[in-house]
Amino acid sequence: MSQLALPEALLTAPTALQSRYAGLAASLGRFQRLLVAYSGGVDSAFLLDVAVRHLGRSRVQAVLADSPSLPRRELAEAVALAERIGADLRVVATHELEDLKRRQVV
Repeated sequence: MSQLALPEALLTAPTALQSRYAGLAASLGRFQRLLVAYSGGVDSAFLLDVAVRHLGRSRVQAVLADSPSLPRRELAEAVALAERIGADLRVVATHELEDLKRRQVV
């Protein structure tokens, strides 16, 4: 395996953290393509960043569920972060509130 290029923020991190990062990158590297369920939160943003860094943008697709309950500010922040990561992001509208209305017994 070739030498892994660590992000600058990890260069001074403890060896154990660097090793875990390298393990994640190696695990992701086994995939031809990867779909990341992305929310804009810390966990999914970190996974998306590692995936894009080590697989390349063309092999990673991020998907963000745009729910009526998702504040527009949070949606905009998530989209902006995905752009900074360099990810290919698809925003998919969900209609769970409409589905609940249809199932409601009157």
